[in-house]
Amino acid sequence: MSDDAGTLQIEFFDDIRRLEPGESLSFGRSADLVLDEDNRNMHRIVGTFEAHGPSWWVRNHGKSAIQLQDRQSKSAAVVAPGTAQALPGAETIIRVVAGTTPYEFAAKSSAALPSGSTMRRTGEETYVPEKFSLNEPETLLVLALAEPILREPMAKSKLPSNKAAIQRLGWRKKQFERKLDYVCEKLSEHGIRGVHEPGGNARHRRRILVEYCIDEGLIDPSDLGLLDG
Repeated sequence: MSDDAGTLQIEFFDDIRRLEPGESLSFGRSADLVLDEDNRNMHRIVGTFEAHGPSWWVRNHGKSAIQLQDRQSKSAAVVAPGTAQALPGAETIIRVVAGTTPYEFAAKSSAALPSGSTMRRTGEETYVPEKFSLNEPETLLVLALAEPILREPMAKSKLPSNKAAIQRLGWRKKQFERKLDYVCEKLSEHGIRGVHEPGGNARHRRRILVEYCIDEGLIDPSDLGLLDG
């Protein structure tokens, strides 16, 4: 078996993407592949395609299961939240549900892939996807940026400026900027685009960071008391 996963072609209606090993593609409400930008029940990032060894994998970033079905053999696999699963065949149907609306698209690999396994085995190594998490200072930083949204979830609240967040936390400017850069870098390494690109929009990356952490349940209104602690 080749150690190269080969190319992967993603087809969602007339939107066709082609990936090479080393590349990744996120899908969701506000992702590389947009499934439905108007469905607020859909996570910004539902999942990500990425290659590991001889296989292409789907990593689930959301809170609902992603279903994979091999079009040829009809065998199916379920990617639980926070886990990853190898595509079960050379042509896989991916199904997700957001609210009550189902979505379906296809992934076609140029290599014959092994059946998906809950052992997540890649060659002689076992791949265990890391779950994105925040330490205490990172949690405080994101809370300071997300406070208006968490206090009024139904309002179209603006994020506070860096200066306002720094004052809320009582940190030094360099301390805040260093921690913001680091947490955005972590999120970028986790497969989320738009948070750590050179010359990127600072306000846009903070919005992505905040929305991702809220969508993933890493922060919620009950955590706001930490800002006053």
